[in-house]
Amino acid sequence: PIMRSMPFPARRAFIARLMPRTLFIMPTVSTMTTTAGWFLAQQSGYLQMDYPAFGWVLAALIIVAVLTVQGLFILLPTNLMVYFEVRKAQPDVALIGRLMRWYVYVVASQGALQVAIIVVMARFVTGLRLPVTSARTWWSTGFQAVAVEECGSRCARGRIW
Repeated sequence: PIMRSMPFPARRAFIARLMPRTLFIMPTVSTMTTTAGWFLAQQSGYLQMDYPAFGWVLAALIIVAVLTVQGLFILLPTNLMVYFEVRKAQPDVALIGRLMRWYVYVVASQGALQVAIIVVMARFVTGLRLPVTSARTWWSTGFQAVAVEECGSRCARGRIW
């Protein structure tokens, strides 16, 4: 909305200055975040969970995969096409409009998926039952309890109860 109110030469200068930076940093951040999330889930034991708790892990993996594919294979090429079109002496405004219309739809779906990942992560925080491989477990009123000194800080934050 803000850029639409700018005159075309100012928009052109803004896009020409900002786009090269974002073309480098955004795919890098996206790839690093996805990779770090995978290894964190693996080290935390989330990938070895049983059903139905693994459904939440699977939901997170699917959402992150869709976000990554959309970002790297739809939004990035669209940004490049718009950038190269804007740099021309006589840019095709109709082509830029079509590309940006498609871009807005994908960005809207990414917003919905980001809300969905927040819901999934909130479920992780409120407590998924992690696999426990401790010898000192006992059964009490139908749920598994583990001594805090054996499961570390996960119990203190309430994730295992």
